[in-house]
Amino acid sequence: MLNLILKEKGDKFFFEKEFISASEILDFFSEHTKYRFSIDKKYEFIAKLPGGLKIIVKETNLTLRSSQCDNCPIYCQEGFYTIRVATDGTINTCLDYKAELPFVDGPAEIERGNLQIAVNKLVDDFKSVELEKTLTKFFRKYDIKSRK
Repeated sequence: MLNLILKEKGDKFFFEKEFISASEILDFFSEHTKYRFSIDKKYEFIAKLPGGLKIIVKETNLTLRSSQCDNCPIYCQEGFYTIRVATDGTINTCLDYKAELPFVDGPAEIERGNLQIAVNKLVDDFKSVELEKTLTKFFRKYDIKSRK
């Protein structure tokens, strides 16, 4: 299932109209199908179907946050959960679609011989992350009206 992300304030109406929370999706499956979901370590709900097909619903309300998220100019519902390597070699820990947040310049760090040190610093950032329920905070920041 696709994750709907609010990137620009102008997209707010579309987001309010189309966003469906994981709990609503799981309620639908519970009422209308025989699929049963379990939650994994990445806060994704998974139902395994006969034949190996999996249905995965990511819980966007449960995300990992670090202290840097509190004052983030691009506060998102995604959170701080992975290390991303972009096609241009930049490396970061969040969905920074505006390129406003700190990142590691992979090619430059390789040239300087410091890539491992830079990546280790990113890995160390994960030691301070905490699980938070974030949709209410996200909705409040962007004045989003929930359908429920």
